[in-house]
Amino acid sequence: MKGKIKVISLFVLVNVIIVSFSFGSTARVVENNKGELVKDNITIEDLFPFTMKKTYSDFDMGDIPDSPKPLPIETPDYFNWADYNGKNWVSPVRDQGYCGSCWCFAAVAVLESAINIEEDCPDLDLDLSEQYVLSCLPKAGSCRGGMAYRALKYILDNGSDGNNCNGILLESCLPYQASDTVPCEDKCSDWMDHLISFVDYGKWNAEPEDRELIKADVMEKGPVAVSMCVTKDFLRWIIDSHNPDDYFHFQEEPRTNHVVLLVGWNDDASIEKGGYWICKNSWGKGYGYNGFFNIEYGSLHIDDSNVVSITYDPTSFNCPPQVFANGYYTADIDEIITFDGRGSFDAENEIESYMWDLGDGTEKTGLMVEHTYQQKGIYSVSLTATDKDGKTNQDQTWAFVDTVNNPPNKPEINGPAKFDNLTWVNFTFRSEDSDNDNVYFYIDWDEAEIDEWIGPYESGEEVLLRHYWAFEDNYEIKVKTKDIYGDESEWATLQISTPKNKQIMDYPFFRIIHHLLDRFGLMMK
Repeated sequence: MKGKIKVISLFVLVNVIIVSFSFGSTARVVENNKGELVKDNITIEDLFPFTMKKTYSDFDMGDIPDSPKPLPIETPDYFNWADYNGKNWVSPVRDQGYCGSCWCFAAVAVLESAINIEEDCPDLDLDLSEQYVLSCLPKAGSCRGGMAYRALKYILDNGSDGNNCNGILLESCLPYQASDTVPCEDKCSDWMDHLISFVDYGKWNAEPEDRELIKADVMEKGPVAVSMCVTKDFLRWIIDSHNPDDYFHFQEEPRTNHVVLLVGWNDDASIEKGGYWICKNSWGKGYGYNGFFNIEYGSLHIDDSNVVSITYDPTSFNCPPQVFANGYYTADIDEIITFDGRGSFDAENEIESYMWDLGDGTEKTGLMVEHTYQQKGIYSVSLTATDKDGKTNQDQTWAFVDTVNNPPNKPEINGPAKFDNLTWVNFTFRSEDSDNDNVYFYIDWDEAEIDEWIGPYESGEEVLLRHYWAFEDNYEIKVKTKDIYGDESEWATLQISTPKNKQIMDYPFFRIIHHLLDRFGLMMK
C-alpha cells in the first residue's frame, strides 16, 4: 500500500458485524462526529471502504455523451492482454488502499496498458499517478467514488477543471497516499515536464447482448474499464481463490459499486453463461491470483454497464529511457571491470548516449565501458541514458574494489509461541550487518499477503511489529533481511500456534473481516 492507513478498531468492527452482517437495512452501531455510539444502516461499502460509497446514479451524466458502440469483429475463444504472444502487456497490479478510488485506478490502468501496447513495449510499465487525479482533478471523483470516464475526461481537459493542462503525471512526481485531501501543490516542482497524455477516450453502455462488442473493444484498443458490484459472496470468494482457472459463478445484482480493468476472456461451453472475463483488480496481489480474477459472463453487472476505453498515440509522448546499470560489480585493485548497461531500452528506440559516472571522478560514455580502480573501497556508480529529444533516466549500482560485501546476519525473532487468535501480539525483529549497513526486513506472517520490504533500519536496531491471526491453527513466521546493496540474509523462522478455544471464528464471514483489517493497519511499527 502506498499510503499509511488509519487503523480500524477490531473490537468495534467485529461487534458491528455480529449485529448487522446482512448488508441490508439492518441496524448497526457507529460512532458519530461527537464520539457517540449511534445506530445507522449498514452497507457493504461501509465495511469495505475500497468499494465506492456512491453509485453511478449519484453522478451527473449529462456532460458525458455515449460513444458509438464498436463494430463486431472475429474474436478467438481465448484472449488475454496479460498473456498475449507470451508477454504481459498489462501494467502491474496496484493497491488503492483505504480509499474508494477504484474508478481512478481502473482509468489509469487503461492508459498505462495502452501505452505498453501502442509503444510495442510490454516491459515499459510506466507508473502513472492516481494521486494526481484525486488531488488535482476533484471533479473526477474522490475516495467516496467516481467514474473512470470522468477521470479520463479531466486528464485531457486543459481548462480549470483539468488543472489547466493536458495529461497525467508519473507516480514519482505525486506518490499515492490513499487520500483525497492531499493538496495538488504537493506535486514535484517540475511537474509540467512529466505530463503524459493521450488522444481520445470513450464510454458506451453495454447491454447483455453486447458481449462480442466488448471483446472487439478489448482486442482493438486494449484493456477497458468496466463496472461491477462487489458483494459479500464475491469478497469471500476472491479472498481464497488464488487459482487462475477458478472463476466467480454467475450472480445477479442490480447495481454497481466497483470498477476494474477487463483484460481478456475465456469462452467455455461447459460454463452456464458460456465463459468468463479476465480482470485486473486494484486491491494488491493478495486478492485473487496475483491481483487478477475471473468472473462468469453476466455476473455482478460486469458486462452490462459502462465500458471505458482510450486511444493513445505513441507519437504524442516521448517515453524516457528505461535504464539498467546491472551489477553490483567486484574486482581487485587494478583489475578491469566491464560495466554493462545492456537491458536498458527506450520505447522509441532512440537512446543516443550512455554516460557512466564511476564514482572516483571518472566519467565514460558507451553502453559498455571498462575501468580499473586504484584504491580499495565501495564506489557508487551511475548510468544515465539520454534519448534524441534530451529525455534522461538514471540507474545506480556499486563497485566493490578489494572489498567484499557481507549480507546481514540471519535475523532474530522474539515473541510468544502460543496465544489466542483475534489477539494483538507483539513481535520484535533484529538483524546485525557486519558492515554496519542499514537493513530492510521482509516478513511472511504465514497468513497475510506481504509483498514489500520495510525499512531501512540501523544495523542491530530492534523493530517492534504487531500482528494477529484470525484462525485457530499452527503458523510459521518467516523473516529475512537485506542490506542497501541488495544482499539478503538467510530466512529465520518462528513456530507459533493459536489454541482452538474461540468458536466465534467458525463463522465464515470473519475471514472477510480478517483480510479487511490486515489490509488496513494490522502491521504497525
